[in-house]
Amino acid sequence: PSTFMSARFLLAGVMLLPAVAQIRNFEGDTAGLVKDSLGTGALLGFGYVAQSLALKETGAGTTAFLCSLTTVVCPVIEQVVGMKVTAQQWTAAAIAVLGAAVLELTGDATPGIGDLYALLQPIFFGLFFYLTERTANKFPGAGFPITSLQVWACVAVAFGWALVDHSGLPDLAKLGTELTTNFQFDLALMWCGGVATALILVLETIALSKLSSSETAVVFSSEPIWGVLFASILLGETVGSNDIVGGALIISACLLRVTDLNKVKASVQEKLGLGGE
Repeated sequence: PSTFMSARFLLAGVMLLPAVAQIRNFEGDTAGLVKDSLGTGALLGFGYVAQSLALKETGAGTTAFLCSLTTVVCPVIEQVVGMKVTAQQWTAAAIAVLGAAVLELTGDATPGIGDLYALLQPIFFGLFFYLTERTANKFPGAGFPITSLQVWACVAVAFGWALVDHSGLPDLAKLGTELTTNFQFDLALMWCGGVATALILVLETIALSKLSSSETAVVFSSEPIWGVLFASILLGETVGSNDIVGGALIISACLLRVTDLNKVKASVQEKLGLGGE
């Protein structure tokens, strides 16, 4: 896993290299931009390391569910730093977590070290969302350079993990053989590095410049839905009742988070002729 993660983020970093050149033309606190971006990127990298370690020790469902706790960590962080967190935000977070639990947990998992690794995910990802939101708002219009620097911070974390994991450099000859002979490995690497990393992180940074970290985290909790959908389409897996119920709960959480309940209430009162009463 450490070798694949290194290759994945290295590919994404290379694809985003042109964005690094934009830093030279950045008008503002360039040193602050670099420092904040690398710091948030390191948090993201540690989150992915925790996720990879968790997947080695526990099921993907449990890992995905515990990762969805990011929806709780983000409003907790906002509450701690003095930001206002509404009852609607807490409710949306709770519904999202419940949906992920219905979607992913089967009830036959035994707690272990993998669960501990998985619990580190929402902490690192929650901090990443919150601090990236601050960085994106602090440096408006610098989404591409921020993302590029974050990815290169992830490259450093991934290579550091690979050095520890292999007690030195990984087997580069074996990696080279995989790259030149295993077409499926190449496709997986290109998808993970190009789409799931480079493109998604750019869009994520743009979103965090317009949404709060808690709002973004609720949308992030929809990840298991896409896993079920693509597993059904590409792998022929059956969609069960728990998939439907869990997915409905998560979608409901996303809709609740972006709905202005005061406007809905006023609209209903107006249609019922109750306005002003």
